Amino acid sequence: TTRGCGLYNEIARLIVLVFIPSTLILIFGYGTIRNVKKSRRKNSRSHGNIIHRFDQQLIQMLIGQIILIMISYIPNTIQRIYLVLTLDIEKSPLRLRMEILSGEVTFMMTTFQSSLSFYIYATIGGTLFRQTLKRLLRRT
Repeated sequence: TTRGCGLYNEIARLIVLVFIPSTLILIFGYGTIRNVKKSRRKNSRSHGNIIHRFDQQLIQMLIGQIILIMISYIPNTIQRIYLVLTLDIEKSPLRLRMEILSGEVTFMMTTFQSSLSFYIYATIGGTLFRQTLKRLLRRT
């Protein structure tokens, strides 16, 4: 039962930490892009090129965020599932150290996800994000 419970926990963890947030980001991101397009159609029809570029930046930021979530959490989940599946196997001290190291590295990847979001927005977001950030910093 320990192996079955551990496997269930890791699969549930993958669903809760990767698939649900990714799905919600997709849904709300798509809704945001759609609402921005609707409001722009009502307000102005003359800046089509700028609007298209803005939409492309939003889509790139959305896709970048989802990829970042998957890249940061899936390796750790795979490593933890591996540990659960090899729970009953006798392991050498070297193998144990390698498993601990891989666990630490993949866990570190999950903690970088939050800070890397900023860099995704700063680089992929282009001028839109940078201008908004500058305006916010000037206010304070």
